[in-house]
Amino acid sequence: MKNRIVLTMIYDIKLFPPVMSICNILSELNYEIVYIGGCSDATIEKALTEKNYVRFYRTSLYGGNGIQRIFQQWRYRKQVLRILETEYIPKNTFLWLLHSETVSLFSGVLERYDTIAHLFEFKNPSQKWAYKLLNPFSSFEANLKKSKRVICCEYNRAHITKAIYNLDKLPYILPNKPYNKQQSEELLILPPSIQELVSKYREKKIILYQGIFIPERKVDDFIEAVNLLPNDYVLFLMGGGTSLYNELKNKYQSDRIVFLPFLPPPLHLEITKLAHIGIFVYIVNGVPINHAINVLYCAPNKLYEYSKFGIPMIANDLPALNMVFSQNKAGVCLQTLSAEEISRAILEIDYDYDAYSKASNQLYSSIDMVDLVKTILSDED
Repeated sequence: MKNRIVLTMIYDIKLFPPVMSICNILSELNYEIVYIGGCSDATIEKALTEKNYVRFYRTSLYGGNGIQRIFQQWRYRKQVLRILETEYIPKNTFLWLLHSETVSLFSGVLERYDTIAHLFEFKNPSQKWAYKLLNPFSSFEANLKKSKRVICCEYNRAHITKAIYNLDKLPYILPNKPYNKQQSEELLILPPSIQELVSKYREKKIILYQGIFIPERKVDDFIEAVNLLPNDYVLFLMGGGTSLYNELKNKYQSDRIVFLPFLPPPLHLEITKLAHIGIFVYIVNGVPINHAINVLYCAPNKLYEYSKFGIPMIANDLPALNMVFSQNKAGVCLQTLSAEEISRAILEIDYDYDAYSKASNQLYSSIDMVDLVKTILSDED
């Protein structure tokens, strides 16, 4: 029975709440945890290392232009392999590779370790040339099945991955459901300026968008929709970090259209739980097949962040979300994103709010993350 897990991801852990959830779960299951990766938030690193007994090897943050990324990939891969020389104990350790890009970087050594390939996003079978430079004598397509476990975050993606990569068995399905503990009081206290702002809206019906701000998210349609509703409805837009966020804020900010900055997880849930209805939108047109699959069969954190607090949801019509809301009346999918249809959907949910809220809670409770991780780690090969 293995009792040590070495997790690694090339991306900033701050941007991936599901990775922090996995650390929390492994801690509860009493695994020895080693994490290798970047972290731009000292509070998150402190919470993981102090409360979850994670031994943290920090790598450089990943980003920049193509040439910079190639060098960063090489340096990150070299650093991880060096750390594994002492931290990976055969027969006692799983190497858990997080994100398809991380798996790609180590595709040439997957059979060297007892590897868990956690893809998050669906991976295009045609590997980019930069990855081939790091693994010149092997291919991602041929090597993925050499992993001891393959994990996807959504049912349809798991079947597509099995078919395209000719895997011997269906990948495990581990949804992007948050699993947080009360890690420290400091982590869960909103900044005073945010507390002061949200205190003005305690008696309002808050429609919440949280996430990145790009044109495909159609945030301006929801702004228009809220303006069609009675004055007790307000729209909270939480995120930032893009020029579109600043553009929308300058154009629309008002007493009813409230812009909030990005808050690191799980602190952002202190805003989430205030919501009356949660929204998320994913539009895809004319993009590569891997991106289309990731959108059509999306597995958003927000699905479980909203349902954690029994918050009904509104989304655009996508196969994955339509399937969820057909099975569970936790929300509605819209055929169009006109302001009129959005406002009607909000009023429709409000008309039967208790039923939608109860179904949202049931959706959250239907997934036992600890049991799923336990099964992944204990299944016989």
